[in-house]
Amino acid sequence: MKRSSLAPPVLVLLVVLFSAIIGPTNAPPAIAAQTVRSWSGSHPWLPGEQAARDAVAAQTRGVLNPLLWPGTLPTVLTGVRLLTPAQSPMKPGTSGTFLVEYRSADGRVTVQFGASPSIPPRNARVQPWDVRNLPAQRLQGTGAMAGQVWLWWREPGRWRPAGAGGAARPYVAYALHATGLTMSEAEGIVEGLAPLDSAWAYVRGRLPKSVTILPPAWLPTRFRATPPAQTVMDVPSLGGPYYQVGYRSNRGDVLIFALGAINTGSPDTQERIRVRGVQGTLTTSSNWPPIGVYWREHGQFYAIQAHGVTRAEMLHIVAGLAPVAPAP
Repeated sequence: MKRSSLAPPVLVLLVVLFSAIIGPTNAPPAIAAQTVRSWSGSHPWLPGEQAARDAVAAQTRGVLNPLLWPGTLPTVLTGVRLLTPAQSPMKPGTSGTFLVEYRSADGRVTVQFGASPSIPPRNARVQPWDVRNLPAQRLQGTGAMAGQVWLWWREPGRWRPAGAGGAARPYVAYALHATGLTMSEAEGIVEGLAPLDSAWAYVRGRLPKSVTILPPAWLPTRFRATPPAQTVMDVPSLGGPYYQVGYRSNRGDVLIFALGAINTGSPDTQERIRVRGVQGTLTTSSNWPPIGVYWREHGQFYAIQAHGVTRAEMLHIVAGLAPVAPAP
């Protein structure tokens, strides 16, 4: 998204919220962005990716938050490895930094992504840009660097990389370098990033302590193989706090947890149930969502919507909802 003084972030949030309210009602909403290339939304772990994830989590524990990880990737990418400083011009360090590389089978398409103190190449003509509703810089390679693209941005959070003298920075410096992808495809990867194994902690950290955040304590096994994607905002003029955390199974089932306004069609059936001690409604429909649960708690509207989830599974999920405690 090109930066412009005429398009403040609040307008972007308005578009997102307005789309969530009036979007199509006959199909599940997309969780991940799509482009001209074949993409995998909320992709299953690639061979070696879980090992890379565990190594990155251990390397950055306590010094980097949020730890972002790709939630959507071009399907041409089939391999993953961690890089050392000698293997990349982005120079990942040891403590508080990381760099992971995704690669196609023929090596023609690569994506290097991570938290790194890298900066644009000297004399490079970078362009101010926006990604993830944040100021960013981007570079489209030309000449000897043709076919390469770069993106740099600062994700709000806490970061204490090696050499920072123990002082935590109020952001994490992220960067992405891709070969064989268009700029829009690289931006699609960045927009699909989600906090690794901590989507709910990320939501908790972005909303006031007075807002109750309700993740599931139990999920059907098929939803546990892919990382969740989330949207979160707190704009009083647009209705106040709002979040959506979505899961997609490998077979295409969808499960969405939401606070605030959410797209829904007319139900075919309605059933009164108890949700966390208050009255709620379980609905079924031939449109979207095929099954949903809705209730109010502490003045806020909550919803769980799903495709491919049975009534018994939905009731099991509802019974296991438990608040995320705010950070002290």
